[in-house]
Amino acid sequence: DHQEHLRARILRSLDPNSPEHDMFFVLSDESMHVAANQYLFPVMLLGDMVDDFTSIDTQVVVDLWTQFRFPEGFAPRSVRFGDDFDFEAFNAARQDWQDANVLIALEAFEEGKAVVKHPEGEMEPPASSDAKLVTA
Repeated sequence: DHQEHLRARILRSLDPNSPEHDMFFVLSDESMHVAANQYLFPVMLLGDMVDDFTSIDTQVVVDLWTQFRFPEGFAPRSVRFGDDFDFEAFNAARQDWQDANVLIALEAFEEGKAVVKHPEGEMEPPASSDAKLVTA
């Protein structure tokens, strides 16, 4: 479930005791949308069913992010399915899922802020993607 992974990844990024504590998300408004889309993107783009936009083989996603390649013979759904592909339904599903993911990201960040104690003088995540988080 990519949505649970999104939530868990944000929480691990904020936890200074986690091996994944790396401020992976800058957590500005812009990066909430990036976070919401990065998990949605491969599922929507690489899915292999004409009318189910929510499932994909996990290994396809792993290969995309770790090997930076599309599966052999990849073509977008509109090419693979031609007139059977309903772009309006696809776009509506993508928007609904993206909206839900933005809320998940925002809620996870708020949960993480409530749980993680920042030592005095430690920087909070910046409010804008224009700001850079610098560590010494």
